[in-house]
Amino acid sequence: MKKMKVAVVTGASSGIGKEFAVQLSRQGWTVWLLARRKELLEKVCIELNNSFEESAFYAVCDVSNKNQIREVTTNIIETHDHIDLLIANAGIGEKVTIENFKTSPIEKLYRVNIFGVLNMIEYCLPHMLLRKSGQIAAISSLAAYKSFPGMHPYCATKSALNSHMEGLQLELSSHNIFVTTLCPGFVRTAMTKNNKFPMLFL
Repeated sequence: MKKMKVAVVTGASSGIGKEFAVQLSRQGWTVWLLARRKELLEKVCIELNNSFEESAFYAVCDVSNKNQIREVTTNIIETHDHIDLLIANAGIGEKVTIENFKTSPIEKLYRVNIFGVLNMIEYCLPHMLLRKSGQIAAISSLAAYKSFPGMHPYCATKSALNSHMEGLQLELSSHNIFVTTLCPGFVRTAMTKNNKFPMLFL
């Protein structure tokens, strides 16, 4: 019996992450949805299982919490024996102005946008290396290439993320593990709905 491909998607309760889960389910993947908001996760999971085969699962998980990630990934491996695809999509944005410049929101951005991705890779990569197979996709941003007033900490996290993923791509190519970094522009999601400025190429 052929094993179904297993994907893990973080930030899957809404926006880009939810859409990835929908598209993967439509293509016959087993999909694990990870995010912090249980009610939204459960709702998305029910929608997927009603529309497609019973192949969607969810787990409440904060990507900045390594203990939660360890527990979730251990459960996934014990259940399915493998992870074929990690989509590290969870991310946050926060404005930091010069009038109220503090490092605490910047630290939070780094914990989620960079270490959140690296934490997921830490617990998924060993299983991919053992199987000599897998793909890791990180959702970065065009903001990685251009900084903006008030948003430079967010832009910096995406720039750093690109650098991490490029290095991993070069290292992992010989192990049959593919690394993809996606850099979209503005996307209509909960994160961007309160923006007061014109969003180019929305």
